[in-house]
Amino acid sequence: MHNDAVAERRRKRLVGGFIISIMVLSAFGFVLSQSGTQSRKYGDFKFKPYRNQWMTTIEDKKAVFNFHPSDLESINVTGDVKGKLSGEVVIITFDPGGNFTENVAEAAYFMGQSLQELDGSFIVWGLTNASGTQLPELSCANASVAEPIVYIVEAESSGVRVEGDCVIVSASRAQEFYAVAERLLYVIYGVMT
Repeated sequence: MHNDAVAERRRKRLVGGFIISIMVLSAFGFVLSQSGTQSRKYGDFKFKPYRNQWMTTIEDKKAVFNFHPSDLESINVTGDVKGKLSGEVVIITFDPGGNFTENVAEAAYFMGQSLQELDGSFIVWGLTNASGTQLPELSCANASVAEPIVYIVEAESSGVRVEGDCVIVSASRAQEFYAVAERLLYVIYGVMT
């Protein structure tokens, strides 16, 4: 009977030790897996995780993004977006009557804030249908070389394209507007082409 009690204690210690070693090894594996994502390079830029986002330095200023550039490579960009938006004034407009107005407005605000903070651009806000608001009614028809327009619009596919002096930022689903806006910013800052 005494041997059975000793064997039972030994078995419990062995099982307990096994469980503890699995927990320790799991924690160690987690730490190792996280150390691989501590920073990721993209071209000449180093991105570090920051509060579930990505931080990098652009022109000696810290910039925070929701997406790593490699996550946005599938978003098509056509035309000289960087050249078109290299002036001091950028107009951002969208249709307030769309299906994803809240998402479009958030993406537009984020884009404008980023351009102001990192480039020092003067941002003019507008709407394609501004009735009942204080904002000016602006569309691609109002775009000029000196005052290009970024028009954020719902479309069948996501992407960025230049038409005349207008840069059209389009997405087909609510959650894509931020991704496309960040893709545009990465092009402007020279992170992506």
